[in-house]
Amino acid sequence: FQMQHENCDKTKLTLLQDWVKSQGGRLNKLTVKEASTNNRCFVASRDVEEEDVLLQIPPDLFYTVSRVRHHFLDYPKLQESLDKISDYLPDQTIVSKTILAIGLLAPSSCSIGWQEWFDSLPPRESRLAPFSLPLPAQQALGSYLPRRYLSKIKSQRELLLRVFRIIDQLLFSTEEWQNMKGKIRVLPQDFIWAYSVVQTRVWRRKIEAPDDLTLVPLADMANHSSFSPAPKFDCEKGLVFIAKRPISAGDNVTFNYGPRTDLGSFLSYGFVEFGNPFNRLNISLEDPKMTPSSADDDLEAEVKCSGPFTGIDYKGHPTEELKKWAHDIALSSLDQNEVGERAKEILRVAFNKKLEEY
Repeated sequence: FQMQHENCDKTKLTLLQDWVKSQGGRLNKLTVKEASTNNRCFVASRDVEEEDVLLQIPPDLFYTVSRVRHHFLDYPKLQESLDKISDYLPDQTIVSKTILAIGLLAPSSCSIGWQEWFDSLPPRESRLAPFSLPLPAQQALGSYLPRRYLSKIKSQRELLLRVFRIIDQLLFSTEEWQNMKGKIRVLPQDFIWAYSVVQTRVWRRKIEAPDDLTLVPLADMANHSSFSPAPKFDCEKGLVFIAKRPISAGDNVTFNYGPRTDLGSFLSYGFVEFGNPFNRLNISLEDPKMTPSSADDDLEAEVKCSGPFTGIDYKGHPTEELKKWAHDIALSSLDQNEVGERAKEILRVAFNKKLEEY
């Protein structure tokens, strides 16, 4: 399933690229092109060699929580409201994404010097992520998606509506906000649009701070492939994307958004990737109480999570109860987008605790 939204105007794409270059950004052998299915993508404008630096966005162009707060300096009451958000929301990631979304909803203040980027964002009627779909559209997906997918979508939307009600009281309903926005109220669908823009375009810099999450103009035009390299973040150079293989002129250039299962990709971005390598968990678990100690008889589980099909192949002699438990805990790990070594460690620790009960 691929979420669709309206194409960004070609003139706006050109203005965006020119603006990024004027601010110190660098595009090398790379251009943005409209595509029939994904709406926009990076394409190699010339033959690319391995280790070519294709894109560099300086830190000054990172749209962070600190930048949004800076744009509200002239509105002390709104600053106080931003400070209170973390007292009401469940975790720092949601707090950061919410503040970034608020910045997108206040362009009269926050778009100063950034108009080319704001103009390139999808229009308000765009449906960028599953949680931005209205309830009838979500229900229409029921024949295509596993039930747990729909449950997660519903939970996400309900959470965002609760967040909106909190932000509406703290911020959107205040006189200062109304004066800044020209008496125009922010509606729930406006907030969900802004949050979906953040959700589908945000990058994590891994600096363990509120500014860990950032929007990066132009880099948000890249499409995803788990088989492509991820861009690197440098304190001085900003976002840097380096080719790890030769690419022919005219071919798509994709980034790796990070390891995500099908469910994680769908909930975050509205798509699933064919052949997703992170949609599988292979792990060997030794059960000394129920199997011989030889390696051949270790309990091995291969967990697959692709659409509605999920199964585990076992080797050894586990009980039916243990089979069901291993299935549930592994699937839960994948549903929480815990992938790779992190997922294996979760399952391994949980498995050892389960064995202690026997």
